[in-house]
Amino acid sequence: IRPPGETYTMLIDGNDVWTGGQEGVYRIDRLEHVLIEKLSLPREVDYVKALHIDQEGALWIGHFNGLTILKNNNYLSLGEEDGLPDHRVNCFHENSEEKLMVGTWGGVAIYDGSSWETITSQDGLMVDMVNVIFEDSTGGYWFGHYLAPQGGISYLREGNWQYFSVDNDLPHNNITSFYEDEAGHIWAGTGLFERGGAARLVLDDRGQWVIDTVLSKQDGLAGEKVRYIFQDQRGIYWFTSEFDGIAVFTEEALFSGEANRILTEECGLANYEVKIVLQDMDGLIWLGTHYGVNILNANALQKIPK
Repeated sequence: IRPPGETYTMLIDGNDVWTGGQEGVYRIDRLEHVLIEKLSLPREVDYVKALHIDQEGALWIGHFNGLTILKNNNYLSLGEEDGLPDHRVNCFHENSEEKLMVGTWGGVAIYDGSSWETITSQDGLMVDMVNVIFEDSTGGYWFGHYLAPQGGISYLREGNWQYFSVDNDLPHNNITSFYEDEAGHIWAGTGLFERGGAARLVLDDRGQWVIDTVLSKQDGLAGEKVRYIFQDQRGIYWFTSEFDGIAVFTEEALFSGEANRILTEECGLANYEVKIVLQDMDGLIWLGTHYGVNILNANALQKIPK
């Protein structure tokens, strides 16, 4: 489906698929696979990188100039004067307490429904720029920075911090994504251009996270920089890249050094760079790329991997 073009983020809401990107926000019919509309947004909404639907059905849009909320066909814009530590919004995460966490270039803002609190480098973050936020099954929070050579991962649980960077085996200090697999291990996607990789973190006997595996192109990834990590309903792993498509692994093949399939434009990808992967309630895979959206139906998925 094209437009949209460059797609940073996607959100499935019933029979609607919302996409956000450089050109704004689009709504796609999830069942018919056709574009419904492009939202007519206020002029200041630019480079949309995060989308969220709250419990009242309002659409939250995170972009380079702040937060814009669409509710009942009315827009409300929020910025630093309203509690954000920086107007450049990178990501959203709704935590287990139903609070919305907003990652920005100036730290994390947490909204409880009425007021904001913040987490910054003064509170323990390695750097203020937070590109991605993830809450694991133990109740810990992973904050991924994207400001190499600074940055890496700041991890917070029960008031205690852990840090990961290239100094303790992280493949790169730019963090693009987090994923918790079925075994409770945490995967981190890292990189910049043609450098990076994927790191797996596990809990040791002391209850501390340690990096136990690093995957690179030599291990079967499509490219060095990992844009997104996903495990589908069959347990198949998807590692997307910056320039080289997607590496698709079975659980058995994950550490064998060989991908079951590399998906590229020649296979039908809208673009080699895939920024986000979702699976809807019917099992279809949605891929947000640098130039359009792909949908993989059941017949296609049966062939991946071979």
